[in-house]
Order: sequence, then structure tokens, then C-alpha cells
Amino acid sequence: AQAMNPQYGAPVGPSATMRMPVMGQIVADPSRVLYVPMQQGAFTRRWFEPVFPASFALEPRELVALVEEVNGVVGDALPAWQGRLPIAMVISGFLLFGIGGFAMVATMGNPLALAELGFGFALFACGGFGGVCLLARASERALSALKRKLSELNARYAQRGIDFQLHESRQLEYYHTNHGGANYRSEGVHMATRYTLVIQALQTSGQHWVPAPDVLAQQAFWPSAPFAV
Repeated sequence: AQAMNPQYGAPVGPSATMRMPVMGQIVADPSRVLYVPMQQGAFTRRWFEPVFPASFALEPRELVALVEEVNGVVGDALPAWQGRLPIAMVISGFLLFGIGGFAMVATMGNPLALAELGFGFALFACGGFGGVCLLARASERALSALKRKLSELNARYAQRGIDFQLHESRQLEYYHTNHGGANYRSEGVHMATRYTLVIQALQTSGQHWVPAPDVLAQQAFWPSAPFAV
């Protein structure tokens, strides 16, 4: 019989086939581990919204202050206008393009209508493609700032045995879009990335209830590696 890992309930040993543990499969005492999913979206301003358990290693007031610190760091690195400006450009460009098209027909090719048509198309294209690049750079900058902040919090709370980690998970998500009613429908899958802030009170031995992200990654690539925490 194969040995079982007590924390994950999965077989271990040279002949075992392991899968990378995901956040939902790692069960720990809720008074010791707090999971805070990261909210995403162009209009999101509070990136982390914790749901407080009945008891936790940190007092609710202190925990709220810590989460606000983290939200402030992400908000500074990812200002609201960087998410809203591309959307405004796409909408404005689409409207100007439509108005310019009607004006072209109504005025039989007036140069001003042609300029409005071209400006609307340029605004739409810049808002779409430029917005993707802008948000990608801003998101990368925000994640770097967030990780630096968590390192600072780990140093601040090391003596109290509180650990802060940002876990990343990726999964395929199904989507479908209807075109022209139910006559035509496109569907497929895309890769979605999710982030979860894990705040935990370390065990008396100093070990983690939930392994650090680099440990989980090592276990995924080296199935026979021990479950170091």
C-alpha cells in the first residue's frame, strides 16, 4: 500500500502520481488560515475583501488595517484611470466612427466627415490594443509592488508567527457568445489567472499550514519530492 500524505490525503513515494494541490484542496483550521481572493475588473478599487472567521490569530481591527495597506499599495500601482481610460476610448471611438459614417453618406464625402470617421477608428483601435498593453504593464507593476509589500509584512510579523503569501492559480474557463440571436454561436476556452492572498498563523514548529507558492510549484514539477512546508 502507498503511504498517504496526512495534509493533502494524496499518495507519496516513487510510484505515486501527484497533482499540484490547489487552494480548495488544502484544508486547514479556519482560525489559522485566511483565504482572501483578489478581485479583478476595470472598476475594482478594493482588491481584497476579507470575510472574517469567528476567531483568528489577528484581531479584526488589525486585520482590516493590514488589508487596507495591501489595497493601498495595489491601488497606487494600478490607478483607476488606467482601467477606465481604454474603455472610454473604445466607446468614444465607436460612436465617432458611426457618426462619421452617417455624415459621410449625408454629405456625399465631406472632408470633415471623413476626418471624423478616421479619428473615430483611430480612437477605437488605440483604446482596444493600447489598453491591453497599458493594463498588462500596470498589472505587472501592481503585482511586483504587492509582493514587496507582503515581504515587508512577513518581516514585521515574523516574531508573531504570521505569514503572508500571494498564491497564483490558472485554469481553463469556458465561454460562449451568441451572434445574431441563436443562429450563430461561438464558443471556446481561455486561460484565466486568479490570485489569492493567504494569511496564516504558522504552526508551533514554524511550518506552514498552506505551503508557500514556490513549494507548491516544486511539488507540481517533481511529483516524488517530499511535502516540505
